[in-house]
Amino acid sequence: MTFQLDGFAGPFDIVSTDEAKLALNEVQNELAKKGSNRFKLHLVLPCIDQIAHHPNLITAVKHALDSEDVLLWSSDINIKKEQSTNFFAPHQDATYSGLSPPSQCVTAWVALSDPVGENEGCLSFYPGSHQLGQLPHCVDKNNWNNMLSLGQYIDSTIIQTLKSPVSIPLRAGQATLHSFNCVHSSGPNNATFPRVGLALRYILAM
Repeated sequence: MTFQLDGFAGPFDIVSTDEAKLALNEVQNELAKKGSNRFKLHLVLPCIDQIAHHPNLITAVKHALDSEDVLLWSSDINIKKEQSTNFFAPHQDATYSGLSPPSQCVTAWVALSDPVGENEGCLSFYPGSHQLGQLPHCVDKNNWNNMLSLGQYIDSTIIQTLKSPVSIPLRAGQATLHSFNCVHSSGPNNATFPRVGLALRYILAM
């Protein structure tokens, strides 16, 4: 499995389980504050900034983008409540990011809760889908279980033409990388604890 061939790669060991646990506690404390925001917490919490700029992660990102010059564009916290029916439908990050070309953008998804396996709704990736370019997305704002902000999804008629998805379970502190054009999704969290991950978006420095 290679990033260039499949559009995703992992797992990568980024920080220890204990470091991830400390970061999770700080994230939960921050999000409990009135008026808090789950976006760009690397600008607020030093622990998130340290993960975002950790040498292990930056090395993997540079390899994926085939460049020594990369920038952190944004970050966000992804939370699925315990024993919820919420999911992320198949989609591409490039669809609404406004960044071009998407081939020069990559998402790193770092597990903060432990574990993040199929039971907890880990990410699943469709191999080679990043080579298809931008695929059409549908919008269904009435499906409250789909956690994508606009209710977007790739229709099943397209999904059926893709290779079978590959799920990558993670332990806390581990990460996956995927291209902005890689189709991916994640299922419900059946665990008795929240599933929490940190999504970091990196781009080539122009």
